[in-house]
Amino acid sequence: MTSASSSRLAFVGFAASLIYPSTAVFEKVGLPYLAAYVLLAPFLLWSALHLVPRLRARISPRAALIGLVLLHVALLCAHLWVHPQIDTSGFRLFGLQFGASDGDDAIDLAITEALAGRYPYHATTFLGNPITPMPGSILLAVPFYVLGSSSIQSVFWLMIFFWAVAAHHRDWFTAAIVSFSVFVLSPNVIYQVLRGGDYITNSVSILVFSGLLLESTRRGHASWQRALWALLLGVSLSSRLNFLPLLPLLLGALARASSLTGACSTLALVLAAFGALTVPAVLYDPSGFSPLHTLSKLDVTGRLPWAPYLVALLAFALSTALAVRRESYELRVFMRDVFFIEAFLAVTGFVLASISSGRVNLDYPHFGVLFMFFGIFAFAPGSIPISQESFVASFARTPRAAPTS
Repeated sequence: MTSASSSRLAFVGFAASLIYPSTAVFEKVGLPYLAAYVLLAPFLLWSALHLVPRLRARISPRAALIGLVLLHVALLCAHLWVHPQIDTSGFRLFGLQFGASDGDDAIDLAITEALAGRYPYHATTFLGNPITPMPGSILLAVPFYVLGSSSIQSVFWLMIFFWAVAAHHRDWFTAAIVSFSVFVLSPNVIYQVLRGGDYITNSVSILVFSGLLLESTRRGHASWQRALWALLLGVSLSSRLNFLPLLPLLLGALARASSLTGACSTLALVLAAFGALTVPAVLYDPSGFSPLHTLSKLDVTGRLPWAPYLVALLAFALSTALAVRRESYELRVFMRDVFFIEAFLAVTGFVLASISSGRVNLDYPHFGVLFMFFGIFAFAPGSIPISQESFVASFARTPRAAPTS
């Protein structure tokens, strides 16, 4: 593949990661606005990226870092202002009414029930919905629950994501450009932060912990470090069922980063952490384990009861095929393959949901948030093979600006 073709494909992947999830927010304003967004957003992104060399020459690394910090402070302030309304009656924006959301209420309620010694999945939220986050998602939210509410976790994990981008490129400017691209062209990210759900936490935590695990393995770091990242990744995998098909891909990447024997032992640690959290919760009350009800989103209101299992099987097959095909290890390629697997699940779900409702279902693209950060990491401008720069080692030092000449 030529450099020009690779660049075009990277742009398509970057644009799709930003745009597809946000098509969900245009359900309220109508198809004309959706069409305008889908047509204009790629053009605006393309135009903005052509300004990057000029901006890089004028914006110092310090200014880029300050911009990132101010952006997240503004995001946190917006969350603290708007979210209390979402937790009650919803809010109005530009004349549109957005309903109440129980995303963080489900997690806070589950933690409250667990701390009281009760099975958390028997409870329902203030909107009467079952609790769908799995045990890992609930555990990751505990520090934020202690601080007052799990709803602020999205802001924290967004900061971690852009830090990871900066560390990967050793460049605060790249992280700043990526962050402004996300917040300007992907309004669903803002919506997810305001509603306080766990989609951002789920995907970014898996991205970060898998990256740290793979790079620690490749560089032969101490076994306790690899074990730590493996256990944390297992916790993150116990967040939503759609991440389980990543296991074959992870095994293949670990094998290429070290050896098949080492990869199997590391994956065993990941599965041990996943099982220690998930299996007891399922066995306690299999019929009452409410996260399993999300499978019904794929069965077309009962008309295709085999669909969830077929889609899962195809996702595992795709993951295995991508794992076998790879001849060498690169973190960027691993993230790209994760993007493909999760995008397959999201788009398949969108098609089945549209068939079920008899119309284009613009609510389902919200799940695109679960793949968008992998696509952004893999396709963002300036992506370089991780073999040229260690993801883990770069966390230990301050990113520097890329040369301007």
